[in-house]
Amino acid sequence: MASNPVQQMQEELLSATRKSQEIVLQAVKTWVDSAQAGLIDAVTADPAPGDVGEADATTPQTEDAIRADGRLSEEQKAALIAVYRSMLN
Repeated sequence: MASNPVQQMQEELLSATRKSQEIVLQAVKTWVDSAQAGLIDAVTADPAPGDVGEADATTPQTEDAIRADGRLSEEQKAALIAVYRSMLN
């Protein structure tokens, strides 16, 4: 424990910073896991009969799955959809 108030404040700030970093890191890991799951679903989704090879066949289904994922924020959903669409063009 700190021997003076300034040192104590520094230690508390450092501790708070570490906790903030851990929270942000966990949020990033969660987002990456969600993104990976969404991309795996998109890649493995079966296209409608007769639409094999057409990029548009699974677009609504994939985008709907991303929008329906409650683990993602609206910003994350928009980013995933934008990345997904960019890969189709």
